[in-house]
Amino acid sequence: MNDIIGLSVSITSSSVLVTIQRTGLFAYSYNGKLRWSTGPVISRLGYRQGCQKNITCCYFVSAPVIDHCDANIYNLNSFGKRLSITAGNNGKLYVIVADRSVIVGLDVRTGTVVWKQSIGPLITQDLSPVVDING
Repeated sequence: MNDIIGLSVSITSSSVLVTIQRTGLFAYSYNGKLRWSTGPVISRLGYRQGCQKNITCCYFVSAPVIDHCDANIYNLNSFGKRLSITAGNNGKLYVIVADRSVIVGLDVRTGTVVWKQSIGPLITQDLSPVVDING
């Protein structure tokens, strides 16, 4: 069995979201029933998702992050193995990439890097960006 990478709770959908190593993202209702699951894909609905090159060497490596403002779920894999993600509730994701000692601002609609700032060196990956009410 593969390891659980992380989990999040969605109050809006009454679900527990779990990322399982080399398997995918799963949503369970509070009674333990599987609601849905997905793995990384090259593209979905015209947007590039999950994989940079091909599907065979592509896995989610972050815990699911829920934007409680618009109920979107984010799960990344292409920035590095040690990262922390915070939804900005403003169409942005803020990602600390411990392996590269940077914080990155992403546009959630396009997946493009809006800005990047060196913050290292980091001695731990247990850091999360803090975002105020304005994003």
